[in-house]
Amino acid sequence: AKTPTGYAPPEALFQKLGSTVAAEGVAVDHDGDVLVAGEQGGLQELPRNDGKFGRPVMLPVEASMVLAVVADGAGDVYVAGSTGTSSSLIEELHQTGKTYSKVKSLTVNTSEVFGLAVDSSGHIFAADDEHNRVMEVTGFGSASPVVVTLPFAGARSPRGIVPLEGGGIAVADMLNNRIAILTGSGHLASSLTG
Repeated sequence: AKTPTGYAPPEALFQKLGSTVAAEGVAVDHDGDVLVAGEQGGLQELPRNDGKFGRPVMLPVEASMVLAVVADGAGDVYVAGSTGTSSSLIEELHQTGKTYSKVKSLTVNTSEVFGLAVDSSGHIFAADDEHNRVMEVTGFGSASPVVVTLPFAGARSPRGIVPLEGGGIAVADMLNNRIAILTGSGHLASSLTG
C-alpha cells in the first residue's frame, strides 16, 4: 500500500502516540492534522507540518473513553465517548486556527458508540454497539435536539458509518459480516457481504 503524498507512514503516527492510547478511531481535520480517538487517551491531535507529524496534543473533551471521531469540512469535529456510566456523550468541537474549543454536547442512552458520521445537512449518525442500532441526531445545536433510532433492524455490532452522496448511509455491520446500505429514511436498501 502506498502512503498518500505528504503523510508519514502509519508507524510514525503511532510512535508519536506511544502507549498512551488504544486507538479506536481516526479522522483527518480540514488542516490535514490527524485526530485519534483513544479508549484510554481521550482525543489527541497529531498536527502536521511540512509532511511530518508533531507531538500529540490533547483536545478538550469531557468523555473519558473516546470511541469515535469524525471531522467535517467546516472545521468542526464530533466525538463520541463514554462518561463511565451507562450513557455516552456526543460532543462538538470547533477549530479556529490551531485551537479547538468545545461548542456543545449531548448525552445519549448507550455506553458504546463506535461509529460516528455527519452528513451535509448536519445530521449526526451514531452506531450504538451496545443496543445494535443506528441513531440519528437532528437539531444538535438547538435547545432540544431529537435523537431517533433508525428503523434498520437486524444489526449486530454496528461500527463505522459514512454518509452517502445523495442521502442515506453505509454502516459496517460487523457480526453480520456486511456493509448495510440504508436509505435516507433509515431502511435497509442493500447489503454488501464479504
